[in-house]
Amino acid sequence: MTGSIDRLVLELSLPEQWADRHLLCDLDDRLEIAAGIVDVKSPRIQTVDELAFMTEDLLGVLPPQQLLLCPSCGFGRRWVRLAVDKTTVMVECAQRF
Repeated sequence: MTGSIDRLVLELSLPEQWADRHLLCDLDDRLEIAAGIVDVKSPRIQTVDELAFMTEDLLGVLPPQQLLLCPSCGFGRRWVRLAVDKTTVMVECAQRF
């Protein structure tokens, strides 16, 4: 069986993960990068401005057509209201770009 990888989903919400974001520029430009910048481990809801700052930083490394925004991992163990609020902020951030 053969196949190809066309998207990487990466957790980037923790400081040590975020510190290595510069390595993304070494990846094949045909790969979509789903950047998990929404921190699902914290009950704090990041602001649109915080996520936009991170997104702008990532756009300094990746072209816009290669970048997707996503949560750092699933919301399965979070309250529905928290998941909705965090997703809403992520969508509002994406709409800026």
